[in-house]
Amino acid sequence: MIVVDTLRADYVGPSESRESLTPSLDALSEDALVFENGMAASSWTRPSLASIFTGQYPTTVDVLTKEDVLESSLVTLAESLSAAGLRSFAVSTNGNAGESLGFAQGFEEFIWRLPKVGYPGDFPVVPANEVTKAGLELVDSLRAEEPFFLFLHYIDPHDPYLPHPELMSGPEPEGRFDGSRRDLTLVDKSRDRTPLDIERLRWLYSGEVKFCDLWLGKLFDGLRERGLLDDMLVIVTSDHGEGLFDHGKRAHGTDLHDEQLHVPFIVRFPRDGAPDPARVRSFASHVDVLPTIFGAYGLEQPEFSQGRDLGLAARRGTLETDGVYSYSEMNFTGLDSESISDGTEKLIRNRAYDGDKADPFEYVVRKKDTLQTVSRMHYGRLDHTRQILQLNPEIGPKEGTVAERLAKVVLEPDSVLKMPAQRLPRDGLLKQFYQLDTDPGEQSNLSHTHRGRTTRLHELLKHYAAENTSRSIESENIQLQDLDPETIAELRALGYLGGDS
Repeated sequence: MIVVDTLRADYVGPSESRESLTPSLDALSEDALVFENGMAASSWTRPSLASIFTGQYPTTVDVLTKEDVLESSLVTLAESLSAAGLRSFAVSTNGNAGESLGFAQGFEEFIWRLPKVGYPGDFPVVPANEVTKAGLELVDSLRAEEPFFLFLHYIDPHDPYLPHPELMSGPEPEGRFDGSRRDLTLVDKSRDRTPLDIERLRWLYSGEVKFCDLWLGKLFDGLRERGLLDDMLVIVTSDHGEGLFDHGKRAHGTDLHDEQLHVPFIVRFPRDGAPDPARVRSFASHVDVLPTIFGAYGLEQPEFSQGRDLGLAARRGTLETDGVYSYSEMNFTGLDSESISDGTEKLIRNRAYDGDKADPFEYVVRKKDTLQTVSRMHYGRLDHTRQILQLNPEIGPKEGTVAERLAKVVLEPDSVLKMPAQRLPRDGLLKQFYQLDTDPGEQSNLSHTHRGRTTRLHELLKHYAAENTSRSIESENIQLQDLDPETIAELRALGYLGGDS
């Protein structure tokens, strides 16, 4: 199971404007089911990985916000496969899929401390060569014919973007910014960035994709040399895409447009009994990973799974006729949205303002909530803590400055907080409707002129929301002090502890 962090689907395979950046994945695809409409469950790492590891949508497992943790009571993919007799190993390179947040459950060995590289004085990351090396070493530690599950998380396309000019054809674009976190913060905030600046960032991103693919090729070659590849199920996808300024944002976790959701989705089955290779237009989702792996191993499908066994659907010839929709959701820095698509039309709904949420509302305190996490959960940043304290004077001391009172607030589980009204988004957009067959880039929001046509998709959104909520558990929350220092430093450097993604 391979996740290439932040890999957009349109950067895999050849395109009209460039040669392929991914010859290794292209070669793997020749013997695989390739889902041309692979869709992430969310537009940032933690909820997407939660869906991959559980076969359930983020709301169902209650992993949506920065404070949510993969609950220990959930049965994960690795736990299920370990219980079935497989030895399970992981190589993780992103703190959002780390041990501190519950993602090591079920793995016999969970490797995440590997050599890193980076710009001088900037945040370093684990390069693809180290992941491939660690993965093959794990395979070599096994006895012959011993069944195993190996999860590899490559992070190269995620920022910071390291340059790989030796892999790129053509001249290097002359934009003003490099790919360091320092420069990327500048370009994100810049009001005078030029098309050449954006071209340079896309060139840097492309180089990272090509470098990662090079080492994926070495992984596949290594497995082939060991006589393993043809007997393995290999799944390659990404946790999410990257904005690259298609809708004004460079990074991810900022919206539910396709550049942040559309991901590669390649399933290469073991040689014996494999369905015929094909390119499939039907949607495939992160929730399909677990049931597909269960099906390949001949395991009984768990009742909790919300996805489908793609191998079984292929053998039945129903991949294109199952009436599958693409559903995704996010609640990152207070941006609480969900989307639904049938492949022709797509609806994005800002669900933070449904019902009473646009007005003052009440919130039931959960275990490990703090005033800061509650403010961030509902409003995106900490700027509502003072207002919450003013509405609930009983939660803090009566005397002292506001800052002193805020520092001493203690929230009791199951108590009820009065919450200030949500702020409407600056653009006032509560719904976005796109006609994908004529507007694949989602540039023309037709929600105001095609209100009647949004009704069917809106009803489908309500169905998904009701289903997910009815199944939902309450996960634990995580506080900074609960994390190890290395994870804190990594999440802060990658932007996951601030207000931005």
